[in-house]
Amino acid sequence: MVETINSIENRLRSLGLPSNLLIPVFKLEPEAGIKLCFAISKGTNSEIIKRITEAFEKSLIEKN
Repeated sequence: MVETINSIENRLRSLGLPSNLLIPVFKLEPEAGIKLCFAISKGTNSEIIKRITEAFEKSLIEKN
């Protein structure tokens, strides 16, 4: 899920869930100036988190 932190918190509140249910793992800062984060379940396998992080880091390196 990629959205602004406020959007994610609003969505969680609308579902009656606490805003700390999700934690930012990797933050994106697009050129438009809007800060986004990639949210995944706290129970996500660490290997999946590692692969997602590596993919984003690679895309940032290729972009620059």
